Amino acid sequence: HPNAGCACRKPQAGLLREALRRFGASAAETPMIGDSLRDLEAAKTLGCSRHLVRTGFGAKTQAEGVPPHVLPVAVHDNLAAAVDVLLNGKT
Repeated sequence: HPNAGCACRKPQAGLLREALRRFGASAAETPMIGDSLRDLEAAKTLGCSRHLVRTGFGAKTQAEGVPPHVLPVAVHDNLAAAVDVLLNGKT
């Protein structure tokens, strides 16, 4: 439940931290793609690069302004565009 205070709910980074551990990944080398400020905050907590997609809630998130505490954030039209940029070595 959102009010349960679980570290697994974004903007807490518990689930992301568990995924990194499970897959033996480094946060510094793992991009996080999301459509909400909560996604970006969770990624920032662990040091993942942050990518906002304009689909879903992303256009609204961008329109409201991405706060300085989560910058830098790359913005992409959609998931395919974000993945294309990441696969071509651009972060």
